[in-house]
Amino acid sequence: MTDELDKKLAKIKEQEEEFIKRAELIYDHQKKQYELSVDGLRKLEDKAMKIFSSLNIVITITLLIVRYWWNDIFPDKFTPLHVLCWASLGAFMSLSLISWGFIFSAMQPKDFERPSSDPNLMENLFMLQKRYDSLTSYAREYSRLTGRVDQNHVDKVKMVMRCSESMLFGAWAFVVFLILFLLIKFQ
Repeated sequence: MTDELDKKLAKIKEQEEEFIKRAELIYDHQKKQYELSVDGLRKLEDKAMKIFSSLNIVITITLLIVRYWWNDIFPDKFTPLHVLCWASLGAFMSLSLISWGFIFSAMQPKDFERPSSDPNLMENLFMLQKRYDSLTSYAREYSRLTGRVDQNHVDKVKMVMRCSESMLFGAWAFVVFLILFLLIKFQ
């Protein structure tokens, strides 16, 4: 009888160890996913910062060109070529400012939830429950938090994509402006 009881206890112990190993795998996976999501969000914010810097440089260069050659671009007597140059300059500046707004929104750091570090919760979670239940519960929490970070990431990607679209059209307007400016300058 005790031999049979020992076998059942050993089997239960073996199953519990298997549950713990599985729970540790789930926990490690979810924790890694959360860390990857946070890292991806930070990298996207860094990329947005670089695009923002580039836009500032391009806008500054354009303003310097306009300031330095103001009389050539905005003469007292103008031609249809000047009007086209003004239109392309206006389109470029408008699209650049729209891009600037989108990328500025994307580079703003957003707060996101972190796993709880409340001592009472940790005690209840890890000391009063079985280990595999604790690990599975915390893995679920990491999964929930990862979903929230991923949603922030999706929102920021949308902003960066809108900025890129606006920059594309702005770049074409800038090329047209430069061509028209050179035509005016060397006429």
